[in-house]
Amino acid sequence: MIVAVFDTNVLASGAIAKTGPVASLIDAWQQRKVQVVISAHIWSELERTLSNTYFASRLDDTSRKAFLDVVRTTTTMITITVPIPDIAMTRGDNLVLATAESAGASYLVTGDVELQRFGRHQATAIVSPRQFLDQLVSSSS
Repeated sequence: MIVAVFDTNVLASGAIAKTGPVASLIDAWQQRKVQVVISAHIWSELERTLSNTYFASRLDDTSRKAFLDVVRTTTTMITITVPIPDIAMTRGDNLVLATAESAGASYLVTGDVELQRFGRHQATAIVSPRQFLDQLVSSSS
C-alpha cells in the first residue's frame, strides 16, 4: 500500500470537495488504496482550519465533527522523530516535511506551491493532488 502524508490543505479541501482530484483522493483513502499519515501538527492545523469562516460556511458542525472523526480513526498518527528541517519559508511547512520524513512516506500530497517547488524531500516525492491521483491510477492499472 502507498503511504502518503496529506497536507492540511488537502484534508480540509477534502472535507468539502464533491468532485475533482481531491474528492477522488479522499475516496481512494477511504477505500484503503492509500495509507494516510499525519502528525499532531497537521491534526491541530486541520481542526483550526475547519473552524475558520470559509469552511464553517460550507460545512455544518455535525459534518465537520464527522469528518474530523474519520480523519482521527482512519489515518495513522505519527510522532515527528527527525530533526525539523529549515528549508521552507514557514515553520509549519517544515513540520509537514518532517512528518513525511518521520513516516517514511513515499509521497507528500499538498496544494502548497511553496512545498511543491521542492519536488522531493529526502525519500519523499512532493506532489499536487492531481499528480498523486495520476500516480494512484497508473499504479492500479
